[in-house]
Amino acid sequence: HPIFGNVPTLTTSILSTAALWAQASQSIYNGGFDAREGNSIRYDSPRVGGFLGSVQIATLDASSGQGGIVFGTPATEKRHAYVASMGGFYANGPFQAGIAYEAHNKVRAPNLDDQAFSIAGNWNFGIVKIGGVWERLDYDTPTGNLERDFFGVGLTGNFGPGQMYAFWGRGYDGKGSAATGQRVGAFAKGDDTGSQQWEISYTYPLSKRTLTYVGFVQIDNDKNANYTFNINPYPVANGAKPSGIVMGAVHFF
Repeated sequence: HPIFGNVPTLTTSILSTAALWAQASQSIYNGGFDAREGNSIRYDSPRVGGFLGSVQIATLDASSGQGGIVFGTPATEKRHAYVASMGGFYANGPFQAGIAYEAHNKVRAPNLDDQAFSIAGNWNFGIVKIGGVWERLDYDTPTGNLERDFFGVGLTGNFGPGQMYAFWGRGYDGKGSAATGQRVGAFAKGDDTGSQQWEISYTYPLSKRTLTYVGFVQIDNDKNANYTFNINPYPVANGAKPSGIVMGAVHFF
């Protein structure tokens, strides 16, 4: 996420550029791929020539009482589920890149496996840094698989004593073999199930350890999508266009 996201505002608040990416506003039990999981074992490799890799596995007991969409199963049913993640990263000079894959086994429901794949990169030209990301989400559903592609581009620029950040991202219509209207999280299979996110912000340093920022964000849902903010989300209806203005201050102790 920091490779393409809004690093000047710490990739948080309603300005988080993970509103559509990874369906981050959704819980892991409803198709989200941006959760911190407990019961985890992780290995990070040493950096070799700018390259490093990470693998992680998390185990969890899931049930229909934990917010997941469980199709026709009793509320008391327990199932052993796991999340497997892996990523490779490269940083050398002005260039950064990352590739990541995560698989959810039986997390949303028995016999349903989900996966996410992302590629991101940026190039720092000095005055301006340009980053981009492509992602594919793939969900099992009772009627077949449901897929969605996402593409985003961000620009970080030095502007006076601070930094300006601008972002545009597009989550495309749901596709795959699932029945039209089949939904996971904020999108469904069919036409007009995509959304766009727009953002602009400015971050101003007050000192070496204190900064302040202001920003505007809007999510523009198609008529059959209901994406909302990643951080501090609130429910929205299909076709809604939530937007907000943020002013904040941060001090690093």
